[in-house]
Amino acid sequence: MPDFAYVAFSKDGRKTKGKVDAGSLTDARRQLRALGLSVIELEAASERATVSRGDILGVFSAKLDYARLFSDLTVLLNAGLGIDQATRAVRDASHGRTRVALQALFDQLTSGMSPSAAFARMPAIPQDALALIVSGEKVARLPQVMALIGEELIRRQNQKKELIDALIYPAFLLVMMIFAIGVLSFVLVPSLQPIFESSGRETPIVLGILSGLRDLLIHPAVVVSCLAFVSISLAVTLLRPAQMKFLIGSIFLKLPLFGNVISRIALARYLQNLALLIENSVALPDALKTTADGCAIPSYRGKLHSVRDQVLSGKTVHDAFTSIDLMPASILSLIAIGDEVNRLGPVLAGASNAMQLDAQRTLQRATTLLTPIITIVLGALVGSLVISVMSALLSINELSL
Repeated sequence: MPDFAYVAFSKDGRKTKGKVDAGSLTDARRQLRALGLSVIELEAASERATVSRGDILGVFSAKLDYARLFSDLTVLLNAGLGIDQATRAVRDASHGRTRVALQALFDQLTSGMSPSAAFARMPAIPQDALALIVSGEKVARLPQVMALIGEELIRRQNQKKELIDALIYPAFLLVMMIFAIGVLSFVLVPSLQPIFESSGRETPIVLGILSGLRDLLIHPAVVVSCLAFVSISLAVTLLRPAQMKFLIGSIFLKLPLFGNVISRIALARYLQNLALLIENSVALPDALKTTADGCAIPSYRGKLHSVRDQVLSGKTVHDAFTSIDLMPASILSLIAIGDEVNRLGPVLAGASNAMQLDAQRTLQRATTLLTPIITIVLGALVGSLVISVMSALLSINELSL
């Protein structure tokens, strides 16, 4: 029988590693559970050799892997450990920055701090995840909430990977186009311009545009302005990161097509978190406040907080969301139905899934079209330059004959 390498936590929260002989993964998992172990990793021993390298590289990671962290904590909490014991066990199995951060979290928990307050001090923790931890405390369902957070963060990681994979080739083409324009402007154009100037012929339009672009980029005022802009941006990023993040987010929201996709994804997450809180028996005003605090787009938080104020003043949820003009009409219709039949939680979850699917389809179409568009633009630019220059050179040659 093949060997399967495993990583698991024992009943007292200690991490253990080893191998087990079994006919299949299911068999191996059953044997480990019979020994009282909570399995977090299980794979064929032949595939295990690549893990140590990944662990070494993970030490130098600048960001914590919150998806992995919440998944591990969920396993331990479901095994009956307290939050402080689970944190200690995950800390003992971690290295580098992650271990330092978990040590601080463990110290805060053992000093009597609540889980939500302790997690709030973790570096770069997602705000919507923090909002869900607060709700889990209120309704005494922290293990279930952490499981949901882990699943959501893993899903986001997969979406991010898919997006990066889809954008790699268009980004490569875009870089090549910029490089080609730079070569044409700074190498080819200066060599061709004297030919037209000495013959008295009019410079081709494309050649004139590239020449103007080169003159603009090397103008002292433009160079100084660019350096000043970069310096100010770096200073603001270091001194006031929150304001810089708000500004960048506002700029991205104004981008054609992509701004709409970013907005829909953020609102879909907001609706999903709101649905989770409502289904976990959190009062609607508290759920609206908590999810507004955790919205991924800072500029939306004020409007989302106003939804809570309007609900408290007696307005329906549908009317409150309609007044802020953020949700699509189709989503507002679903909210009205859910509020009317007292099934707001499940309806919001369905609306969130619909918005995410719509955003993903839009993004896929955009990335699919981006590659041919860049190729066509680059080909048209180079082709028009070659045709115009060759036509002009041939006419100059005819005049000389």
